[in-house]
Amino acid sequence: MVNKETHHHHSPRQGTTSPTNPNAELKAWALYDYAAPSGQEGKEEVELSFAAGDSFQVLQRDNPEWWYVRDSRKAEGFVPTTYVSISKNGPPVAAKAKSVESVEQAEASSDDEEVFSSSGDESEEEPDDGEEENIEDDVDSARQSDQHLDQVLEKQAGSVKSSRRGRARDRDEAAVQKHQGRDRRRSHHGSNSNASVRYNEKSQDSPDDTRYHRDRRRSSHDQRSRRASSRRPLTVGSHDALDGFGPLPQGFRVSTLGRTIAAGVGKLERAIAPRLAYDALDFCDLTWDANNNWIRRRPAAHTIAFRIESALCVPNPADHIQIVGRVARIALFDGTGVLGNIHSIPATRDADAPYSWRFKSKASLLFPNDDKNACFLRADEAPNAALLFELALLCRDQRPAVAARNDQPVEISCGWALLPLASIDGVAVPSGMHELRLAGGTPFEKNVALQTDMSRHGFLDGFLTSNRTPRVRIKIWRLGTTTVRRINQLPSPLIAPLAALRVLTRYRQCLAHALLEHPQRSKLPSTCSPGLALFPAVAADADLFRLMVISWTKTAAAASRKDKRTPARMHQLFANAVSAVAPALRVMDVGRCVPGHEQLTRARHQALLRMRQTGVVDSLTMPGFSMQPFDVAEVKFGFLSAGGAGVY
Repeated sequence: MVNKETHHHHSPRQGTTSPTNPNAELKAWALYDYAAPSGQEGKEEVELSFAAGDSFQVLQRDNPEWWYVRDSRKAEGFVPTTYVSISKNGPPVAAKAKSVESVEQAEASSDDEEVFSSSGDESEEEPDDGEEENIEDDVDSARQSDQHLDQVLEKQAGSVKSSRRGRARDRDEAAVQKHQGRDRRRSHHGSNSNASVRYNEKSQDSPDDTRYHRDRRRSSHDQRSRRASSRRPLTVGSHDALDGFGPLPQGFRVSTLGRTIAAGVGKLERAIAPRLAYDALDFCDLTWDANNNWIRRRPAAHTIAFRIESALCVPNPADHIQIVGRVARIALFDGTGVLGNIHSIPATRDADAPYSWRFKSKASLLFPNDDKNACFLRADEAPNAALLFELALLCRDQRPAVAARNDQPVEISCGWALLPLASIDGVAVPSGMHELRLAGGTPFEKNVALQTDMSRHGFLDGFLTSNRTPRVRIKIWRLGTTTVRRINQLPSPLIAPLAALRVLTRYRQCLAHALLEHPQRSKLPSTCSPGLALFPAVAADADLFRLMVISWTKTAAAASRKDKRTPARMHQLFANAVSAVAPALRVMDVGRCVPGHEQLTRARHQALLRMRQTGVVDSLTMPGFSMQPFDVAEVKFGFLSAGGAGVY
């Protein structure tokens, strides 16, 4: 016996002193089952296997993690201190609960965050069949307490529909298994039965221990509520606006992007405005390259061109709903909100296919050879960034009281789709045609399907007809080097028509030259600059912006080489082009631009065509046009107020 103790004297698990007789009077009891690793023959450190309730005689306890004991079979070895407890009156039940509480309280400060993040990933384990009846009663009382707490939390959360009972159990399971994993790393073994035993033992906690776990669950619920509220800056469409339309197909909601842009978020004039740095000492996206005498180019992580080819099998509402137009809204979405601006593309219904939408623009007298559907995207690296496509119907409210008070159509979303900019491995979205399945609801709702009213009438129709899934077809392609160099002069993120690239780069060039020529760059007071001041307002109107694109394209093509080499001359030509289009903003007969509104768009095109044929300035004196008065403040430009520029 002396030889065995001397044999373990130099073991790293032992303390610096040899076993002493005073410890022989101490008796320890096992709190949980423990399975020692196999293959210990011939090793200096021998671990003992035991079951809950076994007794030991403590021979040495200098090491706080491992005690050297002798069991009832006269076998000696090491046992983990977290699995045993010293008692002179048999296995104490209260000591078990106290041990669990002390272990979790010691690790609460470092493990709470990891436990909350892993909730829901662990499966709930069933208690062992060999437990005593008093333990089962304690488990039932703890469950009743959890159910009462769940009801209180559900009433406070309001929108949280799922029960908290399973999540609270999962968090307790995660805490137990995390502590158990640390014990495995100490002993280099695995055990599958310890988690369920520890869970049953913890069900007998004292009222203080139950209160401790309830406080942890409540704090976890508060943290999740705060995170959910901060991750949703966009307001989900309310169903109150749809009350006057009667029954709608499944998945139809108020347009999320439509409500967002109506609230002033995602406008183009703000996206192209210069942005101040965090220290507010300079502009972070408007720097000058003195060597090339041009704006310094800033490469972006994603620069692609795309076009919406068509939308197929889009469900239609009932016949009693008056549809005045269709529109597709595009935005860069990261799962929590819109990044950059929201771009709108009008759509038309295909006469041959009533469930298909067309987006290809046709040549007209006002906009010849203008492909307004081709767009480009410039975006920096962002987690979970994707292109959000939302199809919306412009409908009128049929209630007489609402129609008399407000004649503006309501945008009803009839499907949305996401196109990730990169895969999980970081590979960029490939070029080619992409078919995206349309989902119902809002981008914040999951697993909401669209209801289609297209049904097959025969058995062979399932083999002869094509896919009936609502989907949108997107074409992606890469741009040339010259085009990418132009796009690199623009801010990011940005979505704009590809035909407007020259106008946007010239506007940014004028901003840079105006900043260089400013006499007092530290103060930047407002100056009189009609071109820079009126261009954001023109860009906000889709029809006038396309008219500005055509006007500037012709002006730049007619400029001489000498004018193109003189920046001041090109800036003057740009200001003249803006001043020629901006008066149309004050023509009352043109009306406000509503993307996708078919009747209003035709009326605006006719009025703009007349103004283009006679000239905008000359049309002011013609009969049939009523103008709003001008304000001198409209031509006042300030760098700090251009398009709502702010600190980013």
